[in-house]
Amino acid sequence: MLDEKGRTCKDVGAIALWTKNKSTDEAFKLYRREYKKRFAWIKAGKVLPEEVYAWGERAREKKAECEEGKITLEVFEAWLKKS
Repeated sequence: MLDEKGRTCKDVGAIALWTKNKSTDEAFKLYRREYKKRFAWIKAGKVLPEEVYAWGERAREKKAECEEGKITLEVFEAWLKKS
């Protein structure tokens, strides 16, 4: 059976589980908020896409460090704000 967007129950369940898991991931929330802001800058013509993609790569590396316990959430958040 498919929903109105053509997704199966298995697809909808996978999306719901991913969303539930990410709702408690503070590092992901911080990263995602900053990423969306920077992506909007592309649409507004303030930065080039290549700049945001390069930033995103560095930000994912920092997020991984945070998730591994190498840096604190506060250090990660500070890095996001100044980067």
